Amino acid sequence: MTERKHYRHPPLAMVVLQVGLAYEPGIGAMQKQEQFVAPLRKDFGILRNEPVPVEQSRVADESLTQIRATNDSATATISLNPWMLEIAVTGRGYQGFETSIVPLAQSAVSALLSVAPEGHVERIILRYLNEIRMPHEDSGPEEWSKWINPSIVEVSKAGLEGTPREFRTVAHAHKSENPCRSTTIQCGTHHGRSVIASNLPIAPRKVTRRQAIVVDIESEWYPESPQRLELDLALSELVVLHNLVTQPFEWAITDFAREKFQRSGNAK
Repeated sequence: MTERKHYRHPPLAMVVLQVGLAYEPGIGAMQKQEQFVAPLRKDFGILRNEPVPVEQSRVADESLTQIRATNDSATATISLNPWMLEIAVTGRGYQGFETSIVPLAQSAVSALLSVAPEGHVERIILRYLNEIRMPHEDSGPEEWSKWINPSIVEVSKAGLEGTPREFRTVAHAHKSENPCRSTTIQCGTHHGRSVIASNLPIAPRKVTRRQAIVVDIESEWYPESPQRLELDLALSELVVLHNLVTQPFEWAITDFAREKFQRSGNAK
């Protein structure tokens, strides 16, 4: 697991917690958004209104906005719109699940309930995004296999002619029960500056282009029908989701990678 108690230099880029809501139209009002963010202002003082992300909105209305609050160190940000409460913490700001995620979840969900006491939740998602920087932008299977389980990298060959430059694999598993819980791991190459979207206030600013292998692990809770949002429910499910994302990372990396994360961090 990419926890600092396990590795001195974990390759963690970002942790994201999403609380998916049944439509809460009142949250779209600026007054409600300001009321939501008021108890968070002490630690999240940088505010901005921005368009609701297309992938989160369920209506074709470009005038809808969400509120975003970011801390002074630009290591954590919280956003809210009628469909989603989202918390994101960078690897630089992450000090562990109990220290960095649980308190933020408690504060943000409590603030949400203060403006939407009858709110219902459709899903909760916890996502750990890891990026393992490669030594060269044109690194290939030989270098990838030093860091990533060779059985994952094998897909890059696939009988193709020429030298593989990219690979991507996805595995998904779920338990058919109510509520349903699932785990998804995506692993593959990424070219650019960071896996964190550049329009986020927590995105790194002074970085150069690189090739990285991204290990993206997501766990999700989704009941058959929306459930009344309660703080205890959200926090208890968050602990279960965290347990689900623990093992896939360890399976995906090699002993070479573990040694590097303990000693000197990513490939350099």
